[in-house]
Amino acid sequence: MSNRSTVRLLGACFAMVFVVPVFSQDATPWVTRFNAKHIFSEGVGHDRGLTTLEWFLPLEQDSETEMWFGDFRAIMFDDAEFGGNLGLGYRHYHADHDRIYGINAYWDFRDESSLLFNQAGLGLETLGQVFDFRLNGYIPTVNDASQRLPFTFSGHHLIENEYHALSGFDYEAAVNLPDWGPLQTRVAGGGYFFDSSNTDAANGWRARLEVAFKDSIAASVAVQDDDVFGQTVNFMVEIRRTIEHTSRLARRSMHHKFRNSDGAGNGQSVVHRLADPVYRQSNIVLHRTATSVADNSGTPLNFLHVVEGGGGDGTFEMPFGSITDAMMDPDAATSVVYTPEGGTFTESVTLVAGTRVLSNGPLQTVTSSIGDVQLPFSGAGADLSALPASIFGDVILANDTELSGFDITGQVSGTGVMTANVNQTAISSAPGDALSFTNSDDITIDGLAISTPAGHGILLSDTTATLSNATITNAGDDGIQIDNAATSRAVTASNVTITDAANEGVDVNVAGAGDLTLAFSNSSVSSTNNAFDVSATAAGDALINADELTLASASAAGFNADGSAGTGTLTINSFANNTVTNAMTGGVLFNTVTFDADSMTAGDQSVSSGALTVGSSGTRVQGVGVSLLDASGDWNAGVLSIFNNNDTGLVANNSALGTPLILASETGSVINSLTGAAIELNTITANELTFDSITSTDSTTRGLGFTTVTGDLISGTTTLADSALPAIRYETITGADVFRPNLGETIIESTISAVPADNIEEVGLTDGVLPTYTPLTINFP
Repeated sequence: MSNRSTVRLLGACFAMVFVVPVFSQDATPWVTRFNAKHIFSEGVGHDRGLTTLEWFLPLEQDSETEMWFGDFRAIMFDDAEFGGNLGLGYRHYHADHDRIYGINAYWDFRDESSLLFNQAGLGLETLGQVFDFRLNGYIPTVNDASQRLPFTFSGHHLIENEYHALSGFDYEAAVNLPDWGPLQTRVAGGGYFFDSSNTDAANGWRARLEVAFKDSIAASVAVQDDDVFGQTVNFMVEIRRTIEHTSRLARRSMHHKFRNSDGAGNGQSVVHRLADPVYRQSNIVLHRTATSVADNSGTPLNFLHVVEGGGGDGTFEMPFGSITDAMMDPDAATSVVYTPEGGTFTESVTLVAGTRVLSNGPLQTVTSSIGDVQLPFSGAGADLSALPASIFGDVILANDTELSGFDITGQVSGTGVMTANVNQTAISSAPGDALSFTNSDDITIDGLAISTPAGHGILLSDTTATLSNATITNAGDDGIQIDNAATSRAVTASNVTITDAANEGVDVNVAGAGDLTLAFSNSSVSSTNNAFDVSATAAGDALINADELTLASASAAGFNADGSAGTGTLTINSFANNTVTNAMTGGVLFNTVTFDADSMTAGDQSVSSGALTVGSSGTRVQGVGVSLLDASGDWNAGVLSIFNNNDTGLVANNSALGTPLILASETGSVINSLTGAAIELNTITANELTFDSITSTDSTTRGLGFTTVTGDLISGTTTLADSALPAIRYETITGADVFRPNLGETIIESTISAVPADNIEEVGLTDGVLPTYTPLTINFP
């Protein structure tokens, strides 16, 4: 509050208390008092002036020598912060001592920079003709005694700003000088002690001189000094006004408890001082601390600030003008390079090992000894399509670096990097690969938007990485390519969206002796060639977890895993809840793979797929629905839905291995094939291979084919229409009761004849098949 505002407030208070009507002298008055006071300048626990409005309310009306009272005070600081006191007190006049003894209790509150502080206060006092003594104690509430303000920057450092409410006490001895007409004067001196666990102790002294005119206007000056708040001088101006109420509010007069209208007492005792103002620290004592935020070793964090058009030394007040300038600073390796105002930077940047380069777009945090701290000005705009900081040029990463929050027109790359983090970043119109790492380890990529790169969206060559929350649009080559050679690596990817990749959507190549562990989940991929392609062509093993994928290919397969050219093993550890919405050369293709949910445990642990959907009745995949060529292990395809055209719905041919694949599906499964067989199985064990329905229409061969099959295959209904060859063929199934197909209600629309033997072939059987049809219907022609 300005001095002009203070004068206006005091003028309004003065006018208010003096226009209150004075009642008839015949009335028996009940008397209260209103005070308006302004304290100029700073003091103990406050760094600016303040104004108080006080209502002193006597509560005890009948006694001549004692009084209960309420004391209510509103506080307004010069900067419009507020506070208040709610008090209850008791005073007793001891006639033999001609002295008043009192006790009071207060609840204080104070708002400071939108932080609310509370404290309890307790006071003792004794008032006499000549000497007064007061002792007050103050105890802030524990939960809000220390509260943090927003962090700020100063120089190269991040500053923690806190307010601490100090507990303590003050005491004062006063001498009342003889009245000089209507003037009352007193001189007081004492001390105070305030402390908290987060601050130094304020142990100081205070001296005060007060002059009152007729107990209506008072002025005082106080001087105090301590090592925390320093030496301060306060001037105070106070207006006091007693208000008389009608006799209906009181049983007797309280005039004797106040000074007379001329400012004097009764001339015989100090009983009139029962209504004197209570002297105490009205504002909660606060101390503000500002400390540099440090790391866990106690070293202050260092920041190099970069602002477009700057030309300084990297301080917050005088920032660098380019990121390259910051990289040339001797402290870059141990600093955070920060663009607090965003900006456009036309430069190619090579990061110094150890540095973090952050923009103010996303919410940015740093790890410190007090926990994670959000940087000031960060969070200005986290939308990857409208980041406030841009780099026109390439960025080269180094060891232990982070790049966060930039819109980059160029390429981002790292070679031989150990530990790097790229996050909340957009990369557009890269002339080659948008983001690439070669021979790198411990790479984290999170929150990425890549658009229209000339090459790959992301290339990970011999690199261990974790990728999440990325979108890649219109890549000129693969959306993501993962290559592995001599060194064993692991790549984890989730929440990735790849749209319209010109080549493969996800292209995985194990082409060396190193093993690759890949976990790819919760992602959507559309591409021109295979949406998801895995090939193992060397001695390295590939361990694949592919879950919750939605795949679409414009001219090739949805999912293709091929280990036929390598001497290592391509193992499917997990393949759950995947969907192929569109494909031209097959939905899901497995060639020379092993299904094993736990490669660390002996034997093949069953891989359970939950649900696998290939095509739909409205949009069929072209080619085979699901193909298993030379596959081994144990696979439960779960609820398997296949809608395809121009090839077999489900084909499994394991004859080259000679080891049966264990294959299962669950209730709810459907196969519906146009211009192709529904099922062709060779050398497998059907482990409750279950379908609600099996349909083949216009197959150029047969509808169902089973060769060297054991186990149980169950279908609710089976419809085989217009096959060029006999609708069902059983071949080379030997042994007693080894294959038990139950095809349910079976309808064959035959192109051959109405004779069952002409439509159901049995070749090389020795009582191995016990088929069930309930019933079998053959329609011809």
